[in-house]
Amino acid sequence: RGCSLMAGLPTKMENGHTVMARNYDFNDVIEEMCFARTKVKGKYSHIGSLLNLFGRCDGINDCGLAVCKASNGLPVGNFDGGQKPGVTGFQFWVLIRSILENCKNVEEAMDFAMKAPIGYNINLMAADKNNKIALFQCID
Repeated sequence: RGCSLMAGLPTKMENGHTVMARNYDFNDVIEEMCFARTKVKGKYSHIGSLLNLFGRCDGINDCGLAVCKASNGLPVGNFDGGQKPGVTGFQFWVLIRSILENCKNVEEAMDFAMKAPIGYNINLMAADKNNKIALFQCID
């Protein structure tokens, strides 16, 4: 079991639009399973699925940047069954929310992710209104 991601550019899609999708194969008992819209002064507003009350599993901001994720290997964290962190850094839900609030396109999102301290195994996919898509992979 595991989440999957996909994206298609307009030239490959029948409807002529950039498409990005993600399925959810984690534990629906321990997750919030709800969406929230966030508007922080001086940041891009966004809507997405909640995680740990303040974080995001995925979302889209008012600039047309969409971000989603799938775990890449064992989940990292200090919990039963989790891989102990090898580095100090953000969990994915902090990274995704930060990207949605601070980046307006795929280029900015990938630059942000490359500079962020990440302590999680993650496949991060981004797509924007300019028909750009990217996959960022990080292994702790």
